[in-house]
Amino acid sequence: MAAESATPLKIEGIEVGEPDERNKLLAKRKELVSLLRSVRRSLETNRKPLIEEQPFLATETQYSFLWDGRTGRFTERGAGKVHEIFERFGSDGAMDYFQFRAYLEMVGRPAELPAYIIDYSEAWRCYVYDLFGCDEVGRLTADAFLRYRERLEPKHPLEFDLIKLGMNLLSPELEAWEKHKRSFVSIADESVTEEYLFALRTMGEAYVPRVPGRELQLLAFDSGELMTQEQREWLQVVHWNKNALMDQVRVRYAKRNKFAEHQKSEIDPTDRENFHMNSSIGWWFSGRPRQELRSFEKGALNFKFASYRWLRNTTRVLSDTIGRLKSVVDRRLLTRMLRHHRRRISNLHPAPFLPSLSPPPFTPASIFSPLRQEVGRR
Repeated sequence: MAAESATPLKIEGIEVGEPDERNKLLAKRKELVSLLRSVRRSLETNRKPLIEEQPFLATETQYSFLWDGRTGRFTERGAGKVHEIFERFGSDGAMDYFQFRAYLEMVGRPAELPAYIIDYSEAWRCYVYDLFGCDEVGRLTADAFLRYRERLEPKHPLEFDLIKLGMNLLSPELEAWEKHKRSFVSIADESVTEEYLFALRTMGEAYVPRVPGRELQLLAFDSGELMTQEQREWLQVVHWNKNALMDQVRVRYAKRNKFAEHQKSEIDPTDRENFHMNSSIGWWFSGRPRQELRSFEKGALNFKFASYRWLRNTTRVLSDTIGRLKSVVDRRLLTRMLRHHRRRISNLHPAPFLPSLSPPPFTPASIFSPLRQEVGRR
């Protein structure tokens, strides 16, 4: 018995010798397991995503970003897309029989339900009422349409409906984020040359997209927002003050944490002329106040920046075309091509049975002979 008590116990590969210490670890382990199980049950009850059994394998291909195969329900993004479809075909917060048939027709499934159901409005109302629920007048509500799509998802995925309807798979927030990022990079790259990028690569520095402060109104227009000059100036001051504040927070954190000295920021807080993409995207989608504009102000700003954008796009296309032609001329590619074609033409010989294609020899008489013949006729 003494030998058995002296034998160390292994818990998760760790040897524990003392009985008291062993019992404490076992009790602690039991408590942690119980807490994790209670958290899991709570998440399942509240329809939240389950805790992963293997966290590093959470992004398996069998799980869509719109549909969660583990819970058998739509994700938050998928439910939002279902609501977008519902709003597109429904009206006044409901979808009636004819709107539902229009939805089936648009997604290419007009015969999804049997004919004795889909061909009669009363039979359709009874069908949706028994399976999904409907309002007082027999129309599908948003929650009922979501239940209908959840029941249909294993056979007809939501992605197919979105593609058939020409809708983006991303959420509206992600669409706006992608649009703003493309607009930022487009404006920032307009004034960047290949020589500048080559110089940065030579010095070992990374290219950081920047948009001048005077271009903020154009950036807002490209991102789908209208902004006046007064609001632009105010937002510039707020954004640059925010960068200065973040720099102070970073310096204070670096002083308190000895491992934070190497963490450098790509944003220069003393730069009060440009906007940096890494610091402006989060601020752009924050709760900053949006200016309310009147109708004639919206029309004037739309006309102004639409004309300005068309002029800049045209200038950029012409500049790129001229630059490519100049590159072709500098490399003598056009001369080589013409010389090659001239050599090919000179090697061509007419067939013996064809008249000669070369022009007659030039003589002074050849100029005056047609004139003399015309005078003689008269």
